[in-house]
Amino acid sequence: MVEAYIFDFDGVLVDTVNLHFKSWQKLSHSLGHNLPAEMEDKFRGASRDKSLQLVLDKINISATQHEKITFLKQKNDWFTQSLNDISEDILLPGSKELLLELKHKNLKIGLASASKNAVNIINRLKLGKYFDVMVDGNEVIKSKPHPEVFLKVADKLGCKPENCIVFEDSPLGVEAAAKGGFRVIGVGNHTVLKNTDSNIADLSQFKLSMFSTFDE
Repeated sequence: MVEAYIFDFDGVLVDTVNLHFKSWQKLSHSLGHNLPAEMEDKFRGASRDKSLQLVLDKINISATQHEKITFLKQKNDWFTQSLNDISEDILLPGSKELLLELKHKNLKIGLASASKNAVNIINRLKLGKYFDVMVDGNEVIKSKPHPEVFLKVADKLGCKPENCIVFEDSPLGVEAAAKGGFRVIGVGNHTVLKNTDSNIADLSQFKLSMFSTFDE
């Protein structure tokens, strides 16, 4: 029986990839290099550390751990500044409507994101009221594909993983949810999202009647 619905953040509910990428471009420019626009998709679903390494590898720069911490802080400062102008325009199709429907039916809703800005952005968009539990990168140690973030959300919701549906848009996220014993609906490009229980282009395609197939 499905008891809860757990959402990844970026790429499922909202699209902040471009905002993040512009911040990485600013960092690259500050180091005397340009980060080409065609690299943007490589940052989708990547952790902060992985994203920074993508930048450093591309511009062929080595950095000490102290320098990396400085770079990450600078990038995050630029990203945080960009949040001052965000609006519901960054919401992906069907996201708010599905949250409203689930809340109206008194179903449990969780947010599980590796992003340390996820809860901040959710609250800025005034969507926090829809979630029973929100866990972001500030509360977890192990990044995806480790299932820690999903397991923590399920535990706080009081639900077993097998009774939760996870919405994920990245291969690492799908792998993490599967490792944790969750049922996974891939959101986005089905050709790169393998080993899911089902796939949809975006949340507007999800119907609550779909969960009945998981209970058979």
